[in-house]
This record gives sequence, structure tokens and C-alpha cells, in this order.
Amino acid sequence: MSIKQIKPDLFSLDIRVWKNGKEYRKREEIKGGKKAAEARAWEIRTELQAHAEKEPCSLTVTDFNTFNEAIDFYLANNDLSKSRADSYFNRLRTIGATSLDRLSKVFKEFIRLERKSNSSRTGEHFTVAAINKLKVFGNAALNFAVKEERIKENPLKGISKEKEQPRWVTLTAEQEIKLRKAVQEVSPSILPFVSYSLEVPCRKGEMLRAGRECFDAFSKVITLPGSLTKNGKPCSKPVPESMAQYFCRNPSPWLFYREIAGQYKPLGFIQKEWERAVKMAGLDNLFDQEGKPIGALRIHDLRHQAVSKLIAAGNPRSFVIAVAGWTHDMLSIYWNTPQKEIAQSIIFQSKPDTQTGHFEALPLKIA
Repeated sequence: MSIKQIKPDLFSLDIRVWKNGKEYRKREEIKGGKKAAEARAWEIRTELQAHAEKEPCSLTVTDFNTFNEAIDFYLANNDLSKSRADSYFNRLRTIGATSLDRLSKVFKEFIRLERKSNSSRTGEHFTVAAINKLKVFGNAALNFAVKEERIKENPLKGISKEKEQPRWVTLTAEQEIKLRKAVQEVSPSILPFVSYSLEVPCRKGEMLRAGRECFDAFSKVITLPGSLTKNGKPCSKPVPESMAQYFCRNPSPWLFYREIAGQYKPLGFIQKEWERAVKMAGLDNLFDQEGKPIGALRIHDLRHQAVSKLIAAGNPRSFVIAVAGWTHDMLSIYWNTPQKEIAQSIIFQSKPDTQTGHFEALPLKIA
């Protein structure tokens, strides 16, 4: 079930239901808010399921024979509209016709080939996190079938997730300047988004779909509703003084926009422009803190850059976590301060004597 926001008050629905290996699909556009779109999506799904039920069923009531049947059953009984699962299940369906008794062997080969494949969105190899998502969703479908007594055991239960290596890129002040200049030359329209992302940790998808109404000119705060955020909860983000004028004078319905033939449009797809700017800025061959090559700078890396700057500025970790939109302390996973720097940053409560420079000696109590 796919729900995409086209305009601030217009959503595109793409609803699919599978039964007995057959797909039932309906697309529709609806005006209104996110809740209205979700309600209509469930109505369409119910209509499709009712239509599918009228088709003669060739399967037995209790047994599943193929991976596709387990996937169909899982999707028909679980709401995954907020999990962005469609793309992963579409990839899993490439081996969907595999019988369950052969699935373990075929799935391992499938994962091996996926590691070598490139993402159509980034053009780079799939990350370990993306590979793990395939395993998670595949196991979820099969575990659900076991729970509902449609199969006896999960043939993928022995396939575990791989260890993920957090990617964290920190730019120097000089690299930031080069990036801003390159973006200005390649595509001035995306410069406000890039500039904001360098200062405030945000997600591209959330910000590019946000409307102008999310910005409060009085408090200088952007509040994203739960319908836009990854975790489904509202998130408030500060606006740097350097960007307050941009948001206050924004003439378009969106927070970030481009002007085409006198009309304001959402930024939309910016990957091509971003790649050209990154190459022009010389940021297409970066290395991590251990000296390992990590490829070109990604848009999501700006999120980590902003977090690093906010922490370095002395902001409490809890504040940074809230602004970033994390539901738990992801800093402990992504952001690692060198031990020596931590030791040098410790603040002691006792203060030295202003005349002698010596610390006041406190009496020791010996039990």
C-alpha cells in the first residue's frame, strides 16, 4: 500500500492486494489531508480483497507452498503503510515462486547477488542496512505464517542479520564552503535546503514534502507533523538566524521550492544536481575516520554533519536527539567522540584558588 504526497493537499494512492499469486491493483488521487488519504487507502484495499475473494481458490486452507503465498498472506493482514516496505517486498518477490523447502538455499544466493547490485536511487551498492531489511521483512512474513499455523517452521530462521558499520562523515569548514559554492553554481534552487541541512539535522524526504505552514515566523521553529516524519511523531526543528529571512519571505506553498516559468514547484528529485555539485566540490571520494574509502558525499551525510556541529557547540545530547527526530539515543551508535577528547572536556565542580592557583584541599573522611 503506497501513499505519496504530490502536493500539500493532494495524495497519490497505489493499492495492491495479492491472492493465490495474482495481483489486484488500483491507483487513485485524493485531495485532503494524510488521514483522509490513509482512510481511503484502506477502503480501496477492502474493495480489492472483496473482489479477490470472489475468485476461485486453488490452495488448501492451511498449507503454503511458495514464498509468494507467505508474502501475500502477511501483506493482506498487516498495515505496513508507514514502514516503506513496498520496495523490499518487490525485491523479495523476484524469488517468490520458490518452494519453501528450497527457500533457504535460494535466499542465500539471492542475498549474495543483492550485495553486488546497485540501488536505482543512489547508483551505489546496497548498504548492509538495506540487505538486513530484506532479511527482516522475509522473516517477518514467514514468522507470521508460522504463528497463524499456515506453515510448520520458518525456513529462514537460521539466517541472521549482518553487523552494520555506521557511516559518519564530518566535513571541514573549508569543505562546507566548497560545497555551498558548488551547489550555488550547479543549482541555486537547492542551496537553501543544503544550507539548512548543514545546520539542522533533518531527513530529505521529510523536509521536501513539508509545506510552508510548518514554519512559525514568530517562534522561528519548523514543526513537522507526524504524517511526514519517519517515526510518525511530530518533530520541531529550529531555524538558524541566517535562514530566518528565507523562510519568512518564502512565496511558495512548500518550505523548499524551485521556480519554473513563473510558477512555484516543489524541489522534487534533486539527486542528479547533488551529484554534480559534489563532484565539482571535490567531495566524491571521501574517507572515514579510519582512512577507509566511503565514496561520494551523500545528502544524508549532511544530517550527521549538522549533529556533529550541534554537539560541538555544547548543546545537550537530549536536545540534539529530539531535533534530529530520533526516538532513542542514536548518537551512541553513530557519533563517537575520541576518548582523549572526552577526558579533556570533563568539567570539575571544584575551582582553584585565584591567588595561588591551587585547589582547595577537602578533608578526607576515613571510615
